[in-house]
Amino acid sequence: MLDFDPARFRPEDVDRLAAQADDALRRLSASTEEMVNLTATGEAAGGLIKATVDSSGRIKRIALNPRALRMDSETLAESLIEAIGAAQDDARDRVQEMVAELMAATGLPAKVDTEAVLEKVGAIGDATRRRFDEHHDDLNEVRRAF
Repeated sequence: MLDFDPARFRPEDVDRLAAQADDALRRLSASTEEMVNLTATGEAAGGLIKATVDSSGRIKRIALNPRALRMDSETLAESLIEAIGAAQDDARDRVQEMVAELMAATGLPAKVDTEAVLEKVGAIGDATRRRFDEHHDDLNEVRRAF
């Protein structure tokens, strides 16, 4: 979790924040790789039809038990759609779980209010500029004194 309070910022906080950011990036990288390699399988017709999809829901494999070929074409098509849909639902749910776990591990909320974040970032930027201006003025006073 990134722990940053601009009002109490000290130079030694830079190393701590950098370490926290590195840890968050490592977790993100590992989670991204896990998501890319994720596959999910759905079944229909009592397991006679199986569909495997990747994390984005693209079909990677369809397996038909020879007994499935005895179905009429309409039932077979419906069963294929059912198996693919089940696999896609499972993939979506697993990706959402992974994202929620990642967000929780980094201390970020699973759902982000973008407007609130932008408002907070703007407020932090304004506070940082004010403090910088104050320090700049202080440094100018010290320089004039010499």
